[in-house]
Amino acid sequence: MDPDESKAAEILGPIRGFNSFIMLACRPLSFLKELTFGMFTNFSRAWALKFGSNKLSMKSVGKANAMIWGQ
Repeated sequence: MDPDESKAAEILGPIRGFNSFIMLACRPLSFLKELTFGMFTNFSRAWALKFGSNKLSMKSVGKANAMIWGQ
């Protein structure tokens, strides 16, 4: 990184962090939306991993490797 750019990054880093803090602190509805969406995404991924039909097992990995190496 160019010395001038690193100096600008040093100055703008705290300003950027402060701006992010203000955006989250002053927009509680946006915070709640992001929190809810994140929880739903994580729950649906966990549900799919637990109850999905396309689980990876040692048997399926072995079959895939045999298929790949067989060609």
